[in-house]
Amino acid sequence: MNYSILIYNKAAHGFNYLRAYLGNSLFDSIMHDYYRTWKFRHPGPEDLRAVFGSHTEKDLTWFFDDFLGTTKRLDYKIVRLKDQGMLIKSNGELKAPF
Repeated sequence: MNYSILIYNKAAHGFNYLRAYLGNSLFDSIMHDYYRTWKFRHPGPEDLRAVFGSHTEKDLTWFFDDFLGTTKRLDYKIVRLKDQGMLIKSNGELKAPF
């Protein structure tokens, strides 16, 4: 049961994280372009990466190489809250933007 939860939820959580990082509008635009380009065909992971790369200059290596390609995990910890500010520490192996 743990295996299925991890495997089937990891991609969904990852793409939600990527959506939050890129913003709804850009993410939706990329996904629509990906669908238009590849509908009724058989794209691979590099095809998805190429579509994302053609729409943004942001480095998405953390997502495609580390998040999808390894078992590294995200793990953030709130260290301190003070005067409308927050200090966050990464305890995970995955070096992703926050």
